Amino acid sequence: MLLSIFSIFVTFLFIIIFSKLATNINFVDVPNNRKIHQGKIPIVGGISIYLTIMFFILFFYSFSQVTNIIFFSSAIILILGLVDDIYGARPILRILIQSLASLPIILFGLIINDLGFYNFNGEFFFFSIIFTLFCILILTNAYNFIDGIDGCCALNAIISIFLLLINIFNSSNNFNYDFLIILLSALIIFFIFNIGFVKNKKIFLGDSGSTFLGFLIAWSFIHASENNLIDPVLVIWCLALPCFDLLRIIIFRISDKKQIHKPDRNHFHHILLRIFNNNIYLTLFILTIIIIFLYFLGLLTINYFGSKYSLLFYIISFLIFSVITNKLSKNF
Repeated sequence: MLLSIFSIFVTFLFIIIFSKLATNINFVDVPNNRKIHQGKIPIVGGISIYLTIMFFILFFYSFSQVTNIIFFSSAIILILGLVDDIYGARPILRILIQSLASLPIILFGLIINDLGFYNFNGEFFFFSIIFTLFCILILTNAYNFIDGIDGCCALNAIISIFLLLINIFNSSNNFNYDFLIILLSALIIFFIFNIGFVKNKKIFLGDSGSTFLGFLIAWSFIHASENNLIDPVLVIWCLALPCFDLLRIIIFRISDKKQIHKPDRNHFHHILLRIFNNNIYLTLFILTIIIIFLYFLGLLTINYFGSKYSLLFYIISFLIFSVITNKLSKNF
């Protein structure tokens, strides 16, 4: 509890300091035909969260070697995102840098070996690396894709980390979860600012923050699953909504002969926002219900049918989600 309060306080200070600095150097997001927010908003969420964790690493905590490698590798993603926020970056460059940022972690030996219903046991080593990299790229960019309305990306991250912590607490393994507590606490205070609860102090994640979070969360879940802290199939249920939305959007844009990386307002959160007449709080509430529902659906199917059939349910759920979302997008 004390660690969480301290993390919130440190993040609060970083947000205040960097919001002022960002305003002075014009590192802000401005409204346009796609962005409907008002005024110039500092893009300091990712930097503030990163520096909060860095503060604890430098002065208070010694995390495991693999956790440190994951965290410091994520700095590459953060820096790439900052460049993207300021100058823009080609999609192929982003994919390349995200892949390179994963190499130190992969070289350390952290890759996906256990699929829940099948364990590679060291076999198909090259495939394991490719599959791990594919999962990292999917989730890193999925979090970037869902960062389309206030609170959406942070809410997904908060719930996912909370669900991971529940599974860690319920496991019999001795695992240091302080890193996740700090990250969760930093996200909560960011969410408060991002959603506009603090008057005239709204901040954004930007591409730097959303991709950094996606990268960090993806590796955190892989680390936990490979340490038998959470069922590997349950992992994808915890992260279902961002992945569902990303895959649906990619399929939609390809079928519509549009460029995959070109932004639009056809994401699931945008559709909900239109349905609820731009009521962002109701939209976020419904998103929360769906995220939790998908998690419990995954938990139940794993417990009653096993991981293999739960994966089948996951695929069916994605298809149902895509059909319903596409119909809603045509009507709203």
